[in-house]
Amino acid sequence: MELNARKNRNKFQITQAILEVARDGAGKTRIMYRANLSFKLLEDYLGALVRSGLIKVKEGERKMYLTSERGLQFLREFEDLERHAALAIAKRDSLTRMLAKGS
Repeated sequence: MELNARKNRNKFQITQAILEVARDGAGKTRIMYRANLSFKLLEDYLGALVRSGLIKVKEGERKMYLTSERGLQFLREFEDLERHAALAIAKRDSLTRMLAKGS
């Protein structure tokens, strides 16, 4: 994701970013920096994602966060949604061009 594209992300995009970073396990600091989140926002999201079963917590020397199977399913569904959204935007733009040519 481009740096400029990180502005005004919605909750699905933020969740996707966190789940991607935690795919192979990551600590809070890594997730915070790689997902480009404030500590407060990270804390809020991690709590919600753990409660919803999208992320598992591995206790040990350091607390690690790992994307669960349910989280991986979320990522697959989100990617599918993004593909459909891109297709819808392309079709809308095509229709807009068709209308403009008729004017």
